[in-house]
Amino acid sequence: MMSFFLIFTFLFLLRFPDVVFQGASTGITLWFQTVFPTLFPFFIMNALLLRTGTIYRFSHILSPAFGPLFGISGCSSYAVLCGFFCGTPVGAKVIADLVIENQISKKEGEYLLSFCNNTNPGFIVGFIFERCLGMPELAYVSLGILFTSSIICSFLFRSMYYPDLVIRDFSSDTLGRRPAPFTTGLDESIWESMETILRIGGYIIMFCVILFALKTLPIEQFVWNSIFLPFLELTNGVRMISAQTLDFTVKYILLMALASFCGICAAFQTKCIIHKAGFSFLQYIKEKLITAMVTSLLSLIFIFFYDKL
Repeated sequence: MMSFFLIFTFLFLLRFPDVVFQGASTGITLWFQTVFPTLFPFFIMNALLLRTGTIYRFSHILSPAFGPLFGISGCSSYAVLCGFFCGTPVGAKVIADLVIENQISKKEGEYLLSFCNNTNPGFIVGFIFERCLGMPELAYVSLGILFTSSIICSFLFRSMYYPDLVIRDFSSDTLGRRPAPFTTGLDESIWESMETILRIGGYIIMFCVILFALKTLPIEQFVWNSIFLPFLELTNGVRMISAQTLDFTVKYILLMALASFCGICAAFQTKCIIHKAGFSFLQYIKEKLITAMVTSLLSLIFIFFYDKL
């Protein structure tokens, strides 16, 4: 089956080079002009904070708030901050690095990943609601809904999948740990971050080509054009949904669900990051889908009351 699919894909590339070129051009432009300058500095800084031991001082400041709320160790508090405010897949990168460096357990890392790898708030406010939807007045309320759904799901996932989660003592993670020199840590951080950002770029280009190829198919169905295709890649998916003549309630719920799920492309970007930590990709997908459903429900409730105003 896979061999047939690969042969078909290769023949399609030969038959429609203009579609492939358009999709690849869109993907590489998105990666180079938006994703690369946004994520690459964060990847370097996160790796440097971990290698120099600065992350532990940072986490000490955050742990009094995040530790009791989510039931996590002090080290994980920094991952929560990045997962909510830096955007996918920065949260996944921080979590995977903490597990690989043996600063948190694999099980705690999987629990963190279930709710700490979300869409960048700046993208939600600026791109989705101001640029595409043209309704900036809904931006921060919607951002609050997305944050709330992730927090609700963190409680749900811990009770369902991680009820026996054991939290390691934060002090044992920091005492006696010898940080790397700044110059050595910087060199290693840049090299590691470059490898990660190139892999992410490859997935973005590949999914943009797939999206543009599938858009050429003469299929006029709601599920195909408003759910399946947009959910392949976040940025292009937001543009597709926003441009459609749908009822506002439907359009809003679809955009919120997509922003919560982050798209299949972002899921595979996360997969390339978490595989070294040994996390389950299928479990991650299932948890993101549950979060998207919770977000859709909260969005529907909000729109119901919003229409009454």
